[in-house]
Amino acid sequence: MVVKDEVLAERIAAVASEARAPSGSGARVWKDECGFSFITPEMADDGIFLNMKTLQAYSSLFVGVDHERTGSKLYMYMKWYREKEEQEDTEMTSEKKDEEPTKLAIGVEGGFSPADVIGGKGTLVKEYGFAVYPDLDAVLGYPSESASKLLPASLLEAADAIIAMEDASSQREFEAWDASEEKRPVSKFAENLEQLDNGVRISPDPKTWRCEDSGLTENLWLNLSTGYIGSGRRNWDGSGGTGAALKHFEATGRKYPLAVKLGTITADGKADVYSYDPSEDGMVEDPYLGKHLRHFGINIMDLEKTEKSMMEMEIDLNKSITLSAVLEGDEQLVDCYGPGRVGLYNLGNSCYANSVYQVLFSLSAFRERFFYSEASQAGDRRSLRDRNREKERLRMECFKRAPDEPQTDLETQLVKLAAALSDPSGNGIEALEDDNVVAVAPKMLKDCLGHGHPDFGTREQQDSREYFQFVLDRISRMERANTASYFDAGLRDPSRLFSFLVEERLECQQSGKVKYQNNVSNVLMLSVPAPPSAEAAAAAATAASDDDAKAAAGAKSAETEEAPPPLVSFEACLAASLGDSAAVEVDDYLSPATGQRGKAVQIPSMSSFPQYLAVQLKRYVLGDDWVPKKIDARVPVPRDLDFSAFRGQGLQSGEEELPDLAPDQTTGPPAAATPDEALLQQLTAMGFNENGCKRALLATGNNSAEAAMQWVLEHMGDADFNDPPSTTSAPDAGDSADAESVAMLTSMGFEEDGVKLALKECGGNMERAADWLFSHAAELSDLVAADKAGGGGGSAGEKSAAAQEAEILSENDAREGHYVLRGFISHIGKTPHGGHYLAHCNLSTDLEDDAKDDWVIFNDRKVAKSKNPPFEYGLLYVFERISS
Repeated sequence: MVVKDEVLAERIAAVASEARAPSGSGARVWKDECGFSFITPEMADDGIFLNMKTLQAYSSLFVGVDHERTGSKLYMYMKWYREKEEQEDTEMTSEKKDEEPTKLAIGVEGGFSPADVIGGKGTLVKEYGFAVYPDLDAVLGYPSESASKLLPASLLEAADAIIAMEDASSQREFEAWDASEEKRPVSKFAENLEQLDNGVRISPDPKTWRCEDSGLTENLWLNLSTGYIGSGRRNWDGSGGTGAALKHFEATGRKYPLAVKLGTITADGKADVYSYDPSEDGMVEDPYLGKHLRHFGINIMDLEKTEKSMMEMEIDLNKSITLSAVLEGDEQLVDCYGPGRVGLYNLGNSCYANSVYQVLFSLSAFRERFFYSEASQAGDRRSLRDRNREKERLRMECFKRAPDEPQTDLETQLVKLAAALSDPSGNGIEALEDDNVVAVAPKMLKDCLGHGHPDFGTREQQDSREYFQFVLDRISRMERANTASYFDAGLRDPSRLFSFLVEERLECQQSGKVKYQNNVSNVLMLSVPAPPSAEAAAAAATAASDDDAKAAAGAKSAETEEAPPPLVSFEACLAASLGDSAAVEVDDYLSPATGQRGKAVQIPSMSSFPQYLAVQLKRYVLGDDWVPKKIDARVPVPRDLDFSAFRGQGLQSGEEELPDLAPDQTTGPPAAATPDEALLQQLTAMGFNENGCKRALLATGNNSAEAAMQWVLEHMGDADFNDPPSTTSAPDAGDSADAESVAMLTSMGFEEDGVKLALKECGGNMERAADWLFSHAAELSDLVAADKAGGGGGSAGEKSAAAQEAEILSENDAREGHYVLRGFISHIGKTPHGGHYLAHCNLSTDLEDDAKDDWVIFNDRKVAKSKNPPFEYGLLYVFERISS
């Protein structure tokens, strides 16, 4: 029934007092996407509706839930659609060309629009209006003559402010990415740059410029001290140069750091200048560029820009790169969108996060916890219709009890993503017109997880393994603070299914006595032995089968040459990391049995086998220059694995345990905090400063080398990192927090209990505690309550080590470790904080039969059937335990 404007306006005016205009620096409007689903104003035929009191938008599927939560009735209708662009003449084509990106930026003039990043073609047109719940079909359009004449001015002003304001999620995702506006610092070497009188003169004719190492004619850099012309470094997609300019800097003793990119120099003295000196190591400004170029016979007034700048090259890469061209060789991959096969849009360096989400939600435990999947309905004799009703009821219960701002609630956003990935059509997720891609943009989840984190809260590329563990930790924290889940308790906290115990057996060579220590972990780190020599690698490459070569061509790193990298067996990685063959000799071990220093041997093994076993191949190691370097090798990882041989047996008959204290330490004052000698030697062997390693071990309670190394990497920039650690006795877990720090943080508005928990969580570091408080503000009261109850609030309030061990062993008590590969994350690039990540997942429901394997490649928004999964190039593998 059509409602007259006058009648509709009267209904709207009756609830107009609900409208709130966003104001103030902290105001946020969530309008571009439904808070409980990924439906957008463009995707939904009936648009979405923004609550004008809470300034949060919901699709028609969830407006009822929002009304029940808030009692609001006044909603702003929003519908977007795209007008197709017709290019019938040269003039229109020219106009379109003028609109192409000129900045490496998103959401700013001259940069990529969000639509470029997240699909959509044509000009975006936005329509607005007002509606009153529950009659959402009756909409009074705005702006319109009727609205202006019949509605209160205060309502229209609120609507204008809402329309003008950027969506809260878009603000966070896109505001920081404008690389072209980043001000380049003036190089400290520019003013007094040493230039050699070696007679070098550079031809003014660009056609004669060549890389002195490779003969390349593009991406050339002129060293401003020596006159050497060398090509630049490779881009992660394989384009670029050979790195000759950098090699020249190294070969000349690192004395001549400045180089200018030939072809980017303009008459006004602008150009791309790079400083290779480690203290700068980036693009810089050279105010004396004209003078420095004249030394080599170059008059900038005679030059015009002929080469693309670094910024323009990156823009081209972002516009045209198609990763499928370098994945799985020349195979034509076939799209396979559907339930469990939904893509994730890249939000700008978010491929590392997308890969982790896809692998986790390919696991039944995660789908069951966050989306009551078919796996959790096994044996359910109810009709499909009744089961779907129950599924919907459970999800609605989650949304109904969500916090006031569900867009920032972790559980809500996990349920939202799980539902979209598992049942896209049932959640309104469809391919946009002229685009066969079925994908969603997990902006709210990524922001919710990373908010306040110094790494994962940025737009920079990150290490996927570190993010994997970070996500598991955040889910674990959430579950500990979550006193009432809408799912059965048996389905809660899937992150626990990755936990296992690593047994460290240490044998004192002086006394023959042993010590067993179990450490909790959720990723098994495997070292990759050095690949064979070049001669052996060449022989192996020649002998490789055609199938091996084909698979290698599909996934090899961008920096490799035509020949495939050398082979390293997975068995060799296991042998280098677990069992007797991985024994580490400790030379200066202080024996608590003899009180003397001598040798000890440490052997790692596994004490338990988790439901899901995450395995990382340590392909990146720190080089002599402290820069992570990639071990370029193929490691064929088998589909089926048996870890049973690597299970630790604990104290054996006839073995005698080492005492906890040395003979001269059994009496007297409390002992000073002492780092574990075996772990200390492992860390210092990696090249880290000894005092820093000691600090790391003390800060992590001598837990494990991995935990200490993570601490080192996070704190190596601290001013006191290289100072000797305090010689005072180790503080008890129950020691009170520093009174001054407590006072400072409580003055910021936090409750004292929360402040003490934060300081406990962050080892007493006040700055980190402040970050922790802000990032956990929404769940702080629950974490404090859990901590007081003994449940823990992160590492603070954790159960005792013995209690943790007993709990993990009871949950993962399988005596045999038979596993099948469920998924893996691969990486293309030279460093874990650059390049590109993607995931392969085996979506088969019958892991017992390898003939039923169903491998799918998830490359951000692209989802396709995988023909040759690159098993040998993975970085992080996830196995699922099966009964033997």
